[in-house]
Amino acid sequence: MFTRLLIITALISLVATDKANAQKLFAVNVNGISSETSEPLDVIQSESSSLTDLLEDLVRTEADFTVLAGNIWNANLTYFAVPNTFQIISDADATRIVVASEVTGLVEVFEGETNEAVFEAIEDWFLSDGADALAEIEQNLLTRSAVSVTDGNPSATTARLAENAFQRFGGGLSRKGHALWSEQADSFSIGLEFNASRRSAETGVGDIETDRWEVRAPMHIRFFDTFNLLGLASFEYLDIAGSRVYGGGGQLGVPFKLYSNAEAERTWVLTPNVGIEGRGGIDIASGNIMLQVGLTSHYTMRATERLKLTIINQVSTFESLTLKYDDIEFKPDIDQWIVKNEIAFDLQMNAWSVLSASLTDTRFLNEAAIDDYQDLEIGLAATTGSFWTISTFARHTFANGYDATTAGAYVDFGF
Repeated sequence: MFTRLLIITALISLVATDKANAQKLFAVNVNGISSETSEPLDVIQSESSSLTDLLEDLVRTEADFTVLAGNIWNANLTYFAVPNTFQIISDADATRIVVASEVTGLVEVFEGETNEAVFEAIEDWFLSDGADALAEIEQNLLTRSAVSVTDGNPSATTARLAENAFQRFGGGLSRKGHALWSEQADSFSIGLEFNASRRSAETGVGDIETDRWEVRAPMHIRFFDTFNLLGLASFEYLDIAGSRVYGGGGQLGVPFKLYSNAEAERTWVLTPNVGIEGRGGIDIASGNIMLQVGLTSHYTMRATERLKLTIINQVSTFESLTLKYDDIEFKPDIDQWIVKNEIAFDLQMNAWSVLSASLTDTRFLNEAAIDDYQDLEIGLAATTGSFWTISTFARHTFANGYDATTAGAYVDFGF
């Protein structure tokens, strides 16, 4: 009897709509069969910014799913805005639930004396026990999810690491006032930047909106007469359609001045760098630690008396590490390369202010949902001399199916 009803349920799920018309990362379409009449129940569509909350309500047949209590049901789960990533099949009392995925052929069976025990087993699987299987699924979704927090889009960890390194070692922050190179022995400077952005990405369930707030603190130290050390610490908070994600990391680089012509005001600086960033959130039941190794080239020249031209090129490679904390474990399997190229102009308005503009092209060399994107930035920096500089800037990011607007302010202190 259970097998026959299960087949009926599965057939209903195929003809039912495959979208919950959701604009959140997680959603389900649920089809049920009445255990008393063998008649199909009304299709239930529900969305949530928390994967574990959605699964808890579904398995315990609470909130939007109370009608499923005592009945057989089948659900298609939207995962990171990719419809039908998982199929979830339950018996009448939800003490035996099958979680499957056509993405990789995954089939996991969860059994318990109560539906609460089954939910706890499913929750443990998403948060730790299923780390290897989830890594394989997420790897297959990188070309389909434009809102992955790990890789493949401008908001992902790999892209943000590349951007932080590019800004620090490529001169973006130097145009705001922070040193890329210093000739002053034993000098030290530190800066503080605040920025906020609104991002929109087209996905299989509609446009997903992301709000992001970030604090970046660059620093520069010159030891003796020859050695410069550059660093950057960053902290961020993201609200991805209501899903809360937290992150932080750092960068270190040692610049080498390959060429300098004081008379022509031309300089070429090459900076090898390493970076690391961690990201995650209970809402998304996902997280990652990403390691970056990169090389950044910064060439600047005086085009006219008031105009300076800068060309920046960067290549970075990324490797994911296991993120483990207490009973939580995430093991994304990321192997990515990113190339960034920029042309920038700085116009000296007067003795204390500089107007800047730049155009940046970014490309993922391995598989990605968004293969490439561009940034257009305009900024204004003002300085009182050698002690501090303050600047404001606005940036627009655009790609096929993706756009973002960022605004920020920066202040730099030198000692």
